[in-house]
Amino acid sequence: MKLAWETFLEILAGEREGCDEQLVRSLLANKVLYLAGLRNRRLRETAEWKELDARRKAQLEAIAELAEVAEEAGLQIMVVKTFKLFPYVPDDVDVLLVDGERGELVSRLLEKGYFLRSVGTPELTLRKIVDGTYVDLDIHHKLAAGEYRYIDDSKLWSNRRIVEVNGAKIPAPSWEDECAITVAHAVMKEFQILAADALQFLLCLRKGCLEEGRLKELGLSRAYEIFARALARVLSGKARLPYRLPLAAVGLAYADNLVARLKREGAKPLAELAVFPRAKGIAALFRGP
Repeated sequence: MKLAWETFLEILAGEREGCDEQLVRSLLANKVLYLAGLRNRRLRETAEWKELDARRKAQLEAIAELAEVAEEAGLQIMVVKTFKLFPYVPDDVDVLLVDGERGELVSRLLEKGYFLRSVGTPELTLRKIVDGTYVDLDIHHKLAAGEYRYIDDSKLWSNRRIVEVNGAKIPAPSWEDECAITVAHAVMKEFQILAADALQFLLCLRKGCLEEGRLKELGLSRAYEIFARALARVLSGKARLPYRLPLAAVGLAYADNLVARLKREGAKPLAELAVFPRAKGIAALFRGP
């Protein structure tokens, strides 16, 4: 299900009219099927694209409802990893609870028709069935892999922007921070780069939203370098997407982030690393190759 960057560019340019099952699966795995379908009529006719289109509408309605719930409860939340610089349908809507009780938010959402789907580290997932599709809300108390917090959410909140969705206003990270989150999530949690990540990264560069100073402040300078180096291989045709990152490189990104956090927070990040890792990314680092 690998996708060549050249093929993706042909679709975006409207130069590729056909599609087949393998291409649909590749675009879906890379989280760019919705965007590709906007440029390719035959992709829009697939069941997979129609499902994404329905889910996008349901997600936007859910975000508007979420904004109202949080405001009524006096909770500080942000929607992260959801709004991109291109039309995008995530698997779920990531909600960062900055201030307030998670139980309060969850109970109010349960009253709106959600049910508990899963409990992970450090998030829980609520699901709601809407008009034949579903909306998943991943509610985080920190942006982390396992217990290790790879981005300081207090810094995100102080630099937030407001997004209007279906008439409701909800906080989201600034574009600079959203771009940094893209890098951190791909390198330090997923250990791979998808076409959606690659496109977001390139658009962030064009928009001037990948700021060296901000990346260094967040402890993501090495993660940025690793991402950029891997992307260069993809753009040159030497690799396809998803692109799996070497664990050794990911380890360097963690070391850089850890040093930055130790300077700010003392021994706290070491305590997080000492907890047995449960997220797939951190667990892989501990297991080794």
